[in-house]
Amino acid sequence: MVALGAVLCLGLGKWQEIGPAVWVGMAFYFVCYIMYLKALVNALFKMKKVTADLLVLTVMTVSFLAGQALSGALVAWFISMGLAVSFYIIERTGQRINAMTRETRKTVKVVTRAGHREVPVEEVSPGDLVRVPCGEMIPVDGEIAEGSASVDESVVTGEPFAVHKASGDRVLAGAVAVSAPLTVKADKQGDKGFVYVLAREMEKSLKIKPEIHRKADIIVQFFISGVVVYALGVFGVTVWITGDATAGLMRMAAVTAIACPCAWALSVPTAFAAAIGGLSRCGILVRGGQPLELAGRVKQVVLDKTGTLTLSRPLVAGIYSPGMDENEMLRVAAAVESGFNHPVARAVETAARERGLKLPQALRSEDIPGQGVKAEVLGHEVVIGSSELFQDLSIPVAWEFFIEGKGVWVALDHETAGVIEIQDRLREDTLGLGGRLRTIGVEQVTLATGDSDEAEARRVAKEVGADDWQWGLKPHENRLWSGRSNTGHHTHGRRRSQ
Repeated sequence: MVALGAVLCLGLGKWQEIGPAVWVGMAFYFVCYIMYLKALVNALFKMKKVTADLLVLTVMTVSFLAGQALSGALVAWFISMGLAVSFYIIERTGQRINAMTRETRKTVKVVTRAGHREVPVEEVSPGDLVRVPCGEMIPVDGEIAEGSASVDESVVTGEPFAVHKASGDRVLAGAVAVSAPLTVKADKQGDKGFVYVLAREMEKSLKIKPEIHRKADIIVQFFISGVVVYALGVFGVTVWITGDATAGLMRMAAVTAIACPCAWALSVPTAFAAAIGGLSRCGILVRGGQPLELAGRVKQVVLDKTGTLTLSRPLVAGIYSPGMDENEMLRVAAAVESGFNHPVARAVETAARERGLKLPQALRSEDIPGQGVKAEVLGHEVVIGSSELFQDLSIPVAWEFFIEGKGVWVALDHETAGVIEIQDRLREDTLGLGGRLRTIGVEQVTLATGDSDEAEARRVAKEVGADDWQWGLKPHENRLWSGRSNTGHHTHGRRRSQ
């Protein structure tokens, strides 16, 4: 803005012959000069390198001495505009990362003898009891000391469906207590939890320059120094031949302005920043330019599932009800699920309402921790849950279905009515992604997911076109398996596509 002010005022003073505008423009000019000088000094003494600021200062100096301050202001404005665009794109990407991790900067409720007190997460110590309200993020890594709830661990494990956690179970920072409040005993310093370490790693990696950027910086170092020496030579030769110092200054300014490596110095960081910003608008957060640089040489791709390939919104994909009318079974199941707040319940209720079904009232609703729910609907005892729950309750399952997603079984009065298939729906542009990746040189495509259900992992791998799939993994296990796969090691929970 300072350089632009100098350009506008000096231009107005030159073309409209407005004297005060020239003085204001010169004030902007000198402020801009000081800013570039400060940047150059910092680069020389702190980073031990020469930057394009040297050429800008050279142009501004000789332009001023030659009475052509407007030319120097234009060069300064052009350089600053390019830097501003680059920094703006990088800042936008940083804001998206901050938005993703904004929960990490909230205070947490630590249980005390007098009740509880709110403290910054970094002040939580191992052994502290932290209260987690229903619907909020678990702020620390630790063990559940009190309570039980359905916990959404999609950020941590990639599992799209909430899992039941009770006293004694381990939880990680970043998961969400969906159905009930919890008290968690921290087992490490608060700011060393999973989600905080992840946020710091992302912020740190954004500051690492890719190799091509470092090479461009080195070339620019020599180029800038060479241009300054050459410009001084042009000035000396011109004065020696013509005896006109003003002409020498003008030619020196022309050489430095034309040879200023603006495109070279700005193109690489701007290109990376534009790519990172564009990808972030598509929901893809890139940890700096280095991963983009390496992407062109990738031979193996490991794809995360939840939220990457899928929408992270469980939906009803199919209803199989040999025991009763399909709509009637869905209506009864939705009536039971309407009393609960977890992703599967919302999916079933949404499917019923989309069909225009009126839901009867459910009485004596009861949550069966980690397995399902039950209630009384229209005089019938309705049980909804996993096949393991039906086995525990000795409810016979008379049919076999090939379920590609998560199967939610429904029984009325101890008789199986059918099953509702729940899937985490794929994004439209991910269908056949594996084939498209192979056309650009990728040799192996693997799906790695935190899903505990192999059927869901297999379904997604098939639709995406992956060569094989892994399920039941934590994020750090995804990375470990990726490293092993090249050495031929196999881990638990792996299958190859046929």
